[in-house]
Amino acid sequence: MIKTIGWLESITISGDTLIVGGWVAALTDGTVKNFVNFVVYANGKTVPVAKCTTGLPSPDVKTVYPNLAGTEHCRFILHIPLDKEDTKRLNSSVLLVCPILEGTRGCALGGLTQNSAYPMPSEEDINFIGGGIGVGLEFFDYFMKYCNLQPSDSVLDVGCGIGRMAFPLTAYLSTAGRYEGFDIYDSGITWAKENITPLYPNFNFQKANIFNKLYNPHGRVVSSEFAFPYSDAYFDFVYLTSVFTHMYPDDVRQYLKEISRVIKRGSKCLLTCFLLNTESIKFIQNGNSTLRLVHKINGCFTADKKIPEKAIGFHENDLLKWISEQKLIVAQTLYGSWCGRKDFTSYQDILIIEKPDDASK
Repeated sequence: MIKTIGWLESITISGDTLIVGGWVAALTDGTVKNFVNFVVYANGKTVPVAKCTTGLPSPDVKTVYPNLAGTEHCRFILHIPLDKEDTKRLNSSVLLVCPILEGTRGCALGGLTQNSAYPMPSEEDINFIGGGIGVGLEFFDYFMKYCNLQPSDSVLDVGCGIGRMAFPLTAYLSTAGRYEGFDIYDSGITWAKENITPLYPNFNFQKANIFNKLYNPHGRVVSSEFAFPYSDAYFDFVYLTSVFTHMYPDDVRQYLKEISRVIKRGSKCLLTCFLLNTESIKFIQNGNSTLRLVHKINGCFTADKKIPEKAIGFHENDLLKWISEQKLIVAQTLYGSWCGRKDFTSYQDILIIEKPDDASK
């Protein structure tokens, strides 16, 4: 996958044709003229593009990105033929458009079709859970690039909130696939069950009444004893975005135990965290970090002694040890920008962990 930027500006249905307009540019030495193909996903299907027009004038984009090659002619229009069933189905769809540059997929662009019934949560809810559609699209790209997510996979979203990560997956997962999400955020789960599940019955959300001083102070179950409500070896892919960043070591170890139990052999898990190592500690000491994870509490580090759960980090070697204890392996480490790095993948650190095929490992 290559880094690209762009936006879907219009998604309309005219007769038996879906017309998608937008712009996209590559963050490489290439230019938008290299974009000759786009892959489009909707309702768990790849939608064929009949006509693709690229390189259209875009002086407004060039004004915003004057130093980025290709932005003066980076607008595109896609024409996608539809049958009657497609037309009806696409009226309630999320659409994912992935540009292809010289045979390599760029970052997904997402939007709603004309008159879409897909709901949007309130700004208050979006801000409370830390971002909306943009975050979902960012991590969808990581799921594809680092975890080989397939349309037929069974997916577990730990700490799903109001479904910010579910947004792109509704377009990508087929009816053979399944999404399960749980969270301690009661109103978020209620919203997702009432608004997403009716449109996508293979997307299920449930409340986990776990105590958290910040997010669920009246919870009755402690994280260190919580068992995921799913069968052994059920999921092809598990992910946790900004979950371990609010949990203590005993809680993290329990969740890793449960991840190892519910994930299939040979499958992957993506999780985000704050890793303390020589580099990040130096950045913190030099005042470069957005978080001063300097207060040691219960084997971890926080920036706020009064409410430690706001942001928790771990020594990298400790977290790697807990992962290994559950017979999981770290396939890849992608460091984040939170501590002040100039070379990074996302804001938080990302670990791609895997359950080996060989049970002896």
